[in-house]
Amino acid sequence: MNWHKIVRTEHSWDAADSGVWDIPGQISAPAGPRLGLLPDRGESPNPCDIYPDKGVWAQIAFSDPSGSVPGPLVVESDPAFGGLPSLVFDYLGYSFDGWLTGPAHSFMTSADVDGTNRFANGAGYPQPTWVAALVVVPILNGGIVDSIEGGLTVNVDKPTGKFATTTEFGDLWPKINFPALDTRTILFIEAMKGDTSYVDITWRDASNQVQIFQEQFALDDQAGEETYRMVHFGGHMTCRLARFKLGLGEPNQGQINKLRRNCLPYIPPTI
Repeated sequence: MNWHKIVRTEHSWDAADSGVWDIPGQISAPAGPRLGLLPDRGESPNPCDIYPDKGVWAQIAFSDPSGSVPGPLVVESDPAFGGLPSLVFDYLGYSFDGWLTGPAHSFMTSADVDGTNRFANGAGYPQPTWVAALVVVPILNGGIVDSIEGGLTVNVDKPTGKFATTTEFGDLWPKINFPALDTRTILFIEAMKGDTSYVDITWRDASNQVQIFQEQFALDDQAGEETYRMVHFGGHMTCRLARFKLGLGEPNQGQINKLRRNCLPYIPPTI
């Protein structure tokens, strides 16, 4: 059964559905097939398709009102995911010169050209909500999903090299006791539910044995406003992404097990 149907959620994206075409006005980037559209195949009557930057990120990152940051590379068969297609948020060869600083990576977002809401609920989705991603997250500048302000962010804490997550600027940024690794493919699941938020991470070790990491932590119990109005990937962080889901409520163990069984054939041993 495919990614969208194995566990039905409000929003669901799969790199296998990627459309590729040139986007006018893109800031220069290394050559390669790049994302033009990633359709939302979830259950919501108001799907949230994802595109390369239409100018919002260029203004934020480069103070450029006319350009757009290129979308991620589309890889038709990625060994990191057992041959599944993937999206690679690659380094573009230059740094931000807007209010952000640091290396610039390719980018995709649900925000329209003026940053308007592409989700049905402009006020955000109240907790509990959850996400699932089949992903490789490198140590340097690594991350999975980002929000401009509020909502969910999952990235790598630079001092420790471990995952960190927050739902709001000013939150405590709980550090997850799980290190990022450039050669490790993981199924990352996070449930946002206030003081009892948690992650469930599945991977294979070097001996091809399945390993599961689980940890509970506290997040601000607030509506995920920005993330669920404008979900962002890439930009100031990088990863290889094959699949991503966003659901309302909390996943039950049966759903987690289904996702794990669905993804395990595409999780190779950690090198």
